[in-house]
Amino acid sequence: MNRHADKQPSAIYVSLDDLADTMGISLESLKAKIDAGKIAVMEAKHGKPPKRTDRKYKPFENVTTTPRDAAAEFGVSQVTINRWINAGYLSVIEPGRPHHGAKIKKSDVMYLIDLQDYRERVNGSARGYPLFDEHGDPILTIRHPMLADYRRRRRMASTT
Repeated sequence: MNRHADKQPSAIYVSLDDLADTMGISLESLKAKIDAGKIAVMEAKHGKPPKRTDRKYKPFENVTTTPRDAAAEFGVSQVTINRWINAGYLSVIEPGRPHHGAKIKKSDVMYLIDLQDYRERVNGSARGYPLFDEHGDPILTIRHPMLADYRRRRRMASTT
């Protein structure tokens, strides 16, 4: 007798696009299987964290913009975009006047804004904390915000 026969299959969380690619079928075929009840789906509470490789960024991969234009288009402050450049999150494609005439990838700006929005949905407020760890991986959850704040203030005090 199979002791695992009555167990529910474990949950796997993937986007529909990724699942369709993995299964080697079109998105429309996948949606038809879901509608027919052959595949069970559920919506994640906070949605899927963004990835640089997401399809929504592909059309803008070769489009450049200036920090000023990106700030106006996406509704973030130019100071934020300048900080992302200084932190190395955004690469300058064509140098210009400091942070004004420089060209940056529009897809990278879109990704960082989506990453920041996701972190705010998951953590409440995540502003002021690094977006990426020392390995370049996005920090999606802030585990100890008070400790992180304390360390940041201590680090800032030691540099003055």
